[in-house]
Amino acid sequence: MNRLKLFIILLLFLSSRQSFCQSSDFNEIIEHGIESYDKGDYKEALRLYNLAKKIDTVSGVLNYEIASTYLALKDTVKALAYCEKSIKSTDKLNELAFVLYGTILDGQNKSDAAIEKFTEGLKIYPNSSILHYNLALTYFNNYKDKEAEENAKKAIAINPQYASSHLILAYTMLAQKKRIPCIFALYNFLLLEPKGKRAEKAYKELNKQLSSGVTQNDSSKTTINLTGNNTNEFSSLEILLGIIEASKNTVENKKKME
Repeated sequence: MNRLKLFIILLLFLSSRQSFCQSSDFNEIIEHGIESYDKGDYKEALRLYNLAKKIDTVSGVLNYEIASTYLALKDTVKALAYCEKSIKSTDKLNELAFVLYGTILDGQNKSDAAIEKFTEGLKIYPNSSILHYNLALTYFNNYKDKEAEENAKKAIAINPQYASSHLILAYTMLAQKKRIPCIFALYNFLLLEPKGKRAEKAYKELNKQLSSGVTQNDSSKTTINLTGNNTNEFSSLEILLGIIEASKNTVENKKKME
């Protein structure tokens, strides 16, 4: 083989190997940085991320992790700056950078700007359940219940296993006095997340909605008051639910377990 040709091949091999080693080191440094972040050692995480920046400054993954760390340190200015860098990158995790960006803005009471950022993200990632969920949450917190309901349903359609989407849908339905859809959403949430503080609160609300409109006076007379819109597609279920709840007050059922 020609010596010059062999020399070029060796150079290419060494160059590709060096590139691979750098890539391997880069990923390892980020992993250690995430471990430090998870332990609450944010300064150590930043130290490691700064080492990784010497290998790759435009990585979407790296810039997102740096943004998350600065947010944990309550430095929202730098957090937003690194979110911007991550979004501009062609690397992955840009979707989460949009989520983080919008969440920071929402936390600063800049709800309109947050909605705009989530919407911008959805133009690039239309099938992002997490972006739809966060948009629904922001709309709900700003009393825009119709928009919140629409985005919560889209989030659920994309990822039915994400419990938070069912929960925000439940509270959105509750705000609109849509009792039966609220009950359905609460059941779905509790199936996915049956334990914890959120579950306890949801279970309490579920029981409240189930028994809503059923009262018993001193003479043991039970009255059923329909609470929702009785002309909607759930009106028959409203009546049936009232009858079921009222039956709990009968003599034969009072001694039975709930």
